[in-house]
Amino acid sequence: TSSLGSINVLRPYADLVVEAVTAPAAAQSGDPIPVSWRVRNQGIAAPETGTWVDRIVVSTDIVLDAGDTELGRRAHSGGLAQGGSYTMQATLTLPDGIGGSFYILATADAFNSVFEGQFDNNNTQGTLQPVSVIRRPDPDLQVTTIIMPENAQPGQTIGIDWTVTNTGSGEARAPWTDLIYLSSTESSIGATLLAAIQRTVGLGPDQT
Repeated sequence: TSSLGSINVLRPYADLVVEAVTAPAAAQSGDPIPVSWRVRNQGIAAPETGTWVDRIVVSTDIVLDAGDTELGRRAHSGGLAQGGSYTMQATLTLPDGIGGSFYILATADAFNSVFEGQFDNNNTQGTLQPVSVIRRPDPDLQVTTIIMPENAQPGQTIGIDWTVTNTGSGEARAPWTDLIYLSSTESSIGATLLAAIQRTVGLGPDQT
């Protein structure tokens, strides 16, 4: 017959924060670089799940947004006690064709596998100083000759020779794939793919 009473129940939560991110001060576009980041749990409990994924991006600023380019993801397993931390290291490749000042951003639990209450928005941190990225000279691959029979029949196997030349000033780094099409026009649109040949060796300037 007593009046109803209430109790305030607080669900235990973790709070994962990236405390530090380190990367080289300078690099070239397309280079693999070492990246390390440290994550601490400053919540009131250990995460309810023991595994989650950290995500690393390169950005022109320290704000994570859709315009940033992902460099890689790394899975963490084993949970994390309250007040505990872990450090992860990875060698990640910068995108080709970029140059200037770029920050490396790390996001702990990028896909919200861990319950963090109202603290899901503080999981990202970047390098204190930007990485000075020098744009590597660009390659320019061109098919310069094609040798093939003048006549053939449907179902017949024929030999095709083609020469690819790097007319650019930078090295073309393997691997890549050459595609061979059969077309009634000079376009690959609507053409029939005959073969896909992978190139496993790079090609320097003026090399074929």
